[in-house]
Amino acid sequence: MMREIQEIKTMLTAINISLKHFINQSAEISNQALLSHIRNDYVNAIENYLSSDVKEKLELKLTPKCEKREACKNILGDFLQKNVKLIRQERINDKVIEKMRGELHNLRREHALKDECHHCFDEAELLFEKQIQLLKSLNIYGDVEHEFQEIFKIPEEIVNNEILEPLANVKRLQILKSLLIKERTFSELMQITGLQGGNLLFHLQKLLSAGVIIQRHERGDYMITEKGYKILKSIAELYLDIANKAS
Repeated sequence: MMREIQEIKTMLTAINISLKHFINQSAEISNQALLSHIRNDYVNAIENYLSSDVKEKLELKLTPKCEKREACKNILGDFLQKNVKLIRQERINDKVIEKMRGELHNLRREHALKDECHHCFDEAELLFEKQIQLLKSLNIYGDVEHEFQEIFKIPEEIVNNEILEPLANVKRLQILKSLLIKERTFSELMQITGLQGGNLLFHLQKLLSAGVIIQRHERGDYMITEKGYKILKSIAELYLDIANKAS
């Protein structure tokens, strides 16, 4: 009987684990579906705005008294509307944008047969660049390869020794934050951190060596440096960005 009870308990535990896994998986799928739905609505709104903006700007900016006005408006409108559709892509690389630039260049060469024609194509090019800037702001288009190259250039040892390691401690981060407001004496920092002489001195030396704080003179007040301020500001921006996306 005891063995049967134990087997039942084991089976119930397995069922409970499977049920929790199913619930978590279902919640994840529901969240993904919700996010996809929200993104779709968001993209639709922006696409509708851009489409209206193209029609409005072309109507306003193209040369009014020109026999080819309607034909050029349709040609340029079709090109810009096709570019609007790019907003539905997850990511766009340089090749796509360069292809669009080449297409616009070919349209200019084919249809801008008079000097006054270039005015209309200049206006279309401005609208095109405006669309590209929007794609960049939405993080759909960007020079990812260049960003990666810059990341790979980071000297790991220097970054670790001068940025990560000095601030990889709650007390040191606490010290740096307190110095953001004003200069502090050793005694004030003892009260803020709750650290005593030798322990506080150890953490201060770490920050001094990294150049994120300085001491005015021997036994003088401590103050944050420009480097320390920039690092602290970057940490705050990163934290807020992560917190906002998580909420």
